[in-house]
Amino acid sequence: VDPAINRVRRDLGLSLQKRTMLGDQFSDVRNLGLWSEHFRAPAADDPPGAAITGFPRLPDDLSLPEDMLASIEAARSGGQPVGVWTLGTTAVHSGPALRDGFIEACRERSVCPVVLTGDEKASEFLRSQGLVSRSYLPHDAILTHADFAVHHAGIGSSAAAIRAGIPSIAIPFTHDQPDNARRLRRLGVASVLKPKDRVKGDPKAIFCGRFDEVLDRSAVQRAKELGQHVDREDWERNVVRAIESVA
Repeated sequence: VDPAINRVRRDLGLSLQKRTMLGDQFSDVRNLGLWSEHFRAPAADDPPGAAITGFPRLPDDLSLPEDMLASIEAARSGGQPVGVWTLGTTAVHSGPALRDGFIEACRERSVCPVVLTGDEKASEFLRSQGLVSRSYLPHDAILTHADFAVHHAGIGSSAAAIRAGIPSIAIPFTHDQPDNARRLRRLGVASVLKPKDRVKGDPKAIFCGRFDEVLDRSAVQRAKELGQHVDREDWERNVVRAIESVA
């Protein structure tokens, strides 16, 4: 992020800086925590100027293709739950084994799969097999039509699932994802696949078992209630107030 930050600093007549991402994350002036207090409350070792604002919501186009909406509505009208598969921008390329196991489990348990692949050619192939698939869709658009989501527990995907009020099957890979997955599980709104689950056993059988967990009535209710709490947070106002308090 240094080049973008330094362009602004140059325009303001400020000196250039290096390692902004690491050097400024513990500012003694103000740190913005762009997550919900319901997800991670203030901690004793937070920087003195920390302010938790709520999850940011990007101004995406929330429209969906008409044919996709029709397929989802037909499934739900027939009593099928809808599960969305989306593994972010990196983990989505980890190979088809887990994805195919998810699809097979959906067929076994009469779940309507919506598969986001990150690869339009892969999506074209899945659509040729009669599946609902796109390379990418805004999470805030598609997850409101789902009963649960399968994701990598990135902070953006986790936030979108929470806002949508639906449980998750979390498949964390790296960075902040394992911690996010644990927090979702402690909140009672996620089932988590550990690394050994990804490499051992039958993916279809694993997902069939996880479907039972996330479609359980208590998990559905907890996710709905958490989503309502988070949706009431005015993150933009909180950000502005936090910045203005030190201006």
